[in-house]
Amino acid sequence: MTVQPPSGNPFATQPGQPAQPAQGNPYATVPPQNSGNPFAQGQPQGQPQNSGNPFAPGAPQGGPAGVPGGCQFCGSVPAAEATVRARQGMIIANRTQKVEGHFCRSCGMAVHRELSAKTLLQGWWSVQSFLLTPFTLIGNLSARGKFKKLAEPSGGFQQPMTPGKPIMRRAAAVGVLVPLALVGAIVTAVVMDDSAGTASAGDCVRNNGTTIDPDIAVVECGSAEAQFKVAERHDGTAAQCDRNRFSEYREYGGSSDFTLCLEPLP
Repeated sequence: MTVQPPSGNPFATQPGQPAQPAQGNPYATVPPQNSGNPFAQGQPQGQPQNSGNPFAPGAPQGGPAGVPGGCQFCGSVPAAEATVRARQGMIIANRTQKVEGHFCRSCGMAVHRELSAKTLLQGWWSVQSFLLTPFTLIGNLSARGKFKKLAEPSGGFQQPMTPGKPIMRRAAAVGVLVPLALVGAIVTAVVMDDSAGTASAGDCVRNNGTTIDPDIAVVECGSAEAQFKVAERHDGTAAQCDRNRFSEYREYGGSSDFTLCLEPLP
């Protein structure tokens, strides 16, 4: 005897016929033909078709879909391609930080001010970094020029960064005094140098050392400190002074060799 399934069962199978899913069955194996379903079979898995999603695969990195070259931070346009750097001196080494890509006006100015201020404060503290810091700052000024030419940003997926205070109104601006102080010290040392190496014929000098270990310094001829007058100066060490007339002072082994013939003052 054959038992017939109840006629109200939507999952019933008629004898002698292949199993067909009922049209009202949501778990049927035939996918519904819904072109708007991003997870429907036939669509690349994990590729939702959402043109408004700035992080959707295929969209330009850092900008909303359909806006190539948008700012990498906020997605706004217009944007300019540039590189901004910071330099840090660490006594015997130095370190460089670099941010490159597309910047809108606001984000570009924010990055420029932040990294340039850091460089002004930290870039002077090793020999190599001291020499390279001016070039870093000049390069950042070039990038700043690009940002200043851009119109106000718009159309991004988030608000642009706030540029913040101008560099010279930040505490880090005191770093500009470091190279100025060093240059001033060098100039002062050159101008105030009264060592024997600066003496020429006709100058007056004083020995601040001893006969065995002399320390010759140039002084004013009319002052009470003057002890000798330079009668002759010879570059190199080959020439000798007339010992019957002059005392001889000689320096050699440094940046330049010279001999001074000194005439005692009355």
